[in-house]
Amino acid sequence: MIAAGNIQEEKELGQICSMAEYTLKHYLEQLPNYNGDNDSEEIKQGQNYYCEQQQQNPHVPRAMLSLGLPEDDVKVFLADNLFPKV
Repeated sequence: MIAAGNIQEEKELGQICSMAEYTLKHYLEQLPNYNGDNDSEEIKQGQNYYCEQQQQNPHVPRAMLSLGLPEDDVKVFLADNLFPKV
C-alpha cells in the first residue's frame, strides 16, 4: 500500500505513477505462478485482520463525512462494503 498526498510537482506524480505501474506489472507477471494451494483459513484471518485495522483508521470516515455523507451511512459502507470481514 502506498499513500501519497499533497503532490505539487509533476516529477512527484511521475514517480508515483512509475511505482504503481511497476507494482502492477510485477503482480500480473506473478499471477500465472499462483497454484491455489494456500491455507484458506489463514487467508481469511489475514483479510479480517486487515479489515479490522482499516475500520479503525479515522482518515477514511473523516474524508467521507467532509463530503457531506451521513455518519450512519459512512459506518455501514465502511463495515459492509469497503472493509468487510469474511
